[in-house]
Amino acid sequence: MLVNKIEDLKYLKVENKEVNDYIIESRNYWVENGYDLSKGCSVVKFTLDKYEDHKLITNQAYAFLREEDTHVHISRFIVENKGDGFGSQVLHWLQSNYESISAWSKPNNFKFYSKNHFTIQDDSKDDYGYY
Repeated sequence: MLVNKIEDLKYLKVENKEVNDYIIESRNYWVENGYDLSKGCSVVKFTLDKYEDHKLITNQAYAFLREEDTHVHISRFIVENKGDGFGSQVLHWLQSNYESISAWSKPNNFKFYSKNHFTIQDDSKDDYGYY
């Protein structure tokens, strides 16, 4: 897995239109809230190349991270092609690099975070998970 910090947010893009639309929404949120200029905030791109049926398959994930000491908050987490375990690999990488992790999550993602050892605090307004 290749891990790169994104220096220029205009280069965030994937092939999948639905995922790309969410990247644009996330980028706008990030800039509107000033995270792009804030200390400890970064967007990290994770890339995994693998061969499947003799064909090279590339998957990408983006994590919008707000770091504070040994803790990181995942503001947005986007995986281009879900379902192959790559998102879990990225979370495991984060878990090995930080003592604690928190993330806001929609209910449809609770299973994913629970599977990756996050504790979910479910309330009707803001759903919060932490590791």
